[in-house]
Amino acid sequence: KIRGIIKKYETNDLEYNIMSLVLLSMGGMSIFSIIINTIIGYPFIVSIKWVFLLVYSVFSLIAVLKKSRMKWIKYATLILLCFVLIPFTWFTTGGSENVTLLYSTILLVVVSVVLRGTQKVILVTLFIVEIEVLLLLEHFSPSMFSTVGRQTLFIDSMIQLPIIIVIISYLVSKVIRMYKKQQHMIKLYNKRLAKISLTDELSKVHNRRSILTILEENFQKAKEGKQELQILLIDIDNFKEINDKYGHQAGDNVISSMCQEIRSIIYREGIIGRYGGDEFLIIFNDISFDQAKVYADKLQQTISSRKIEGISFSISGGLVNYENENDIKQLIYKADILLFEAKKMGKNMIRIIDYSTNPKQLSILEKTSEK
Repeated sequence: KIRGIIKKYETNDLEYNIMSLVLLSMGGMSIFSIIINTIIGYPFIVSIKWVFLLVYSVFSLIAVLKKSRMKWIKYATLILLCFVLIPFTWFTTGGSENVTLLYSTILLVVVSVVLRGTQKVILVTLFIVEIEVLLLLEHFSPSMFSTVGRQTLFIDSMIQLPIIIVIISYLVSKVIRMYKKQQHMIKLYNKRLAKISLTDELSKVHNRRSILTILEENFQKAKEGKQELQILLIDIDNFKEINDKYGHQAGDNVISSMCQEIRSIIYREGIIGRYGGDEFLIIFNDISFDQAKVYADKLQQTISSRKIEGISFSISGGLVNYENENDIKQLIYKADILLFEAKKMGKNMIRIIDYSTNPKQLSILEKTSEK
């Protein structure tokens, strides 16, 4: 039941969780202290502060079920504990000879965790000043403080010290667990953000920035002779007509399904990213040019033989291998020229050229280079 109550107040807000834990601890400690004081036979004046704290904690816990109220409850609770409860306890239970200083330490820990910046500095400073004033008053005007017998102090310390140790241990361990949980959630959130920033929302493949970053990394490795590099630039034939005839939703489905198909075919041998519109860039992972040709042909044949929601479509593309280009723009440009020629020659084909063995295969390239 206690765990169930605690879980009601667990959120993703670490500060809210800690303050809820403080209020719950106040309520639990108040109940325990009232019972012990009653058993020992202390006068009611000794338990009045615990009765007040119990009532306050119950009403506060009810109030903060509406999360927006926690801000005001937090300030009210810290001010109450620091500047009302501590002085009251100091005056009524024998001053510094009691365990009030230990409770003050717990309060300072709580203040340090739940407050930030100037607010924390001001409250801690005022609290320290208060303690110093109480110590001075106790030293120079001891008659202001109620006298508590040694026997009573001994019994009270025997009861209160274990309570304080348990509270500190529980609070510290709980705060650490809460912090670790929050850090874990932050890591998951950051991973999700990173994935979103690198993924095209529609096709669920790498977006343009991500695929070009990967290409740049592979290009540098190829330039250093550490791996082979082939890229395939494709786009969907007559995609505008598909959108016009079947609607943009159907066009989106074609893109999404095609990308899933491509990913299942290239599997670990390649990476696909959306280069723009209905144009996609595939980077093969350090395989030979002959292997890349096989994959390119398989992609073209598989896609042209499938229907997506009754829609038949095909792709055209250009496959090139790295051949001492200066940058990735030159490599993509060669693939783009091949893609252009595939469109010009009737579409539904992958134009392939190996510049190391046949550098003059395309007339378009020759004319472009002449210009």
